[in-house]
Amino acid sequence: MINKVAKDRGLVVTGDDFGKVKLFNYPCVVKSSPSLVGSGHSSHVLGVKFMNRGKEVASVGGNDFSVILWKLYR
Repeated sequence: MINKVAKDRGLVVTGDDFGKVKLFNYPCVVKSSPSLVGSGHSSHVLGVKFMNRGKEVASVGGNDFSVILWKLYR
């Protein structure tokens, strides 16, 4: 699992081996915390990164060779 933190926005984003990108509140201290789940990759997620001051997230897929840009709305 890959994760990145945007402390100023109070968010954590993760990418997993099942193609899911998940957004959590920061700090995330409970193992089964609620999250927003994005599905778009057909294989594992190689990387996630906050962009544009935490208003967007970029995720990179593994075998699907895709890059997805996610917009975050409050």
